[in-house]
Amino acid sequence: MVSASQDIIPGTEKMVEGNLCEEGLMYTLDPDNPLHVSRNIEGLVKRTLEQAGLTKDWNEELFWLMHPGGRAILDRVETTLGLRKDKMQVSRELMRQHGNTMSSCIIIATEEMRRASEKRVLPTAGEGLEWGLLFGFGPGLSIETILLRSPPNKTFLA
Repeated sequence: MVSASQDIIPGTEKMVEGNLCEEGLMYTLDPDNPLHVSRNIEGLVKRTLEQAGLTKDWNEELFWLMHPGGRAILDRVETTLGLRKDKMQVSRELMRQHGNTMSSCIIIATEEMRRASEKRVLPTAGEGLEWGLLFGFGPGLSIETILLRSPPNKTFLA
């Protein structure tokens, strides 16, 4: 992890709410969450890369790990950023297999990408790429933005 930031989108305090009740932790998600995420994501990407002094092609030089908070979020982010379909493949597969498992899904996504990269004998755990971005979403509507630098795959080094 190279850098991390958290941004709460103004005016979205009730967009993701968690309540502890007898059945466990229950979340309420506003249907406008994908719209708010897509309106803010490009600025967060640009700011993160600029602060690190990086200029990267978003499709060719970055891997992407996105909390699969729903298909609509993945679709809107992909369209807003002009990403190829394969850039969100790990997040989409997790959404298909497990649904939105809240915070834990981004850890699972990271491990799935690492395993797939190792299996394909790619030079790094990040789909063969050195740099990547990880996004998580939470209450408030908050967006966690993490710049990652991928380590070399041990199988590639062997």
